[in-house]
Amino acid sequence: MAANGQVVLTPGVIATVPSNSDPSVIHEVRLSRNGLIYCDCEGYRWRRMCSHIRTLSDQNPGVNLMVRASLLMLRESITEILKELDE
Repeated sequence: MAANGQVVLTPGVIATVPSNSDPSVIHEVRLSRNGLIYCDCEGYRWRRMCSHIRTLSDQNPGVNLMVRASLLMLRESITEILKELDE
């Protein structure tokens, strides 16, 4: 149990969102163990952002903050990789 204002997030599915191209297909937006928000769709795999995450983010401002944090962490990771390649 969280204490002193601490927020504890549980990894797993945080939402299911229907596909825009085929509403019979449901995509899972998930929270990873390290706090990243991700989706199981092709769009996310290619761009690290997708309409399913945007939909969820529009519906819940708290998720918007988590998505932003996820993207900032990804940017830091990519920056480190780029530095290594420049060495």
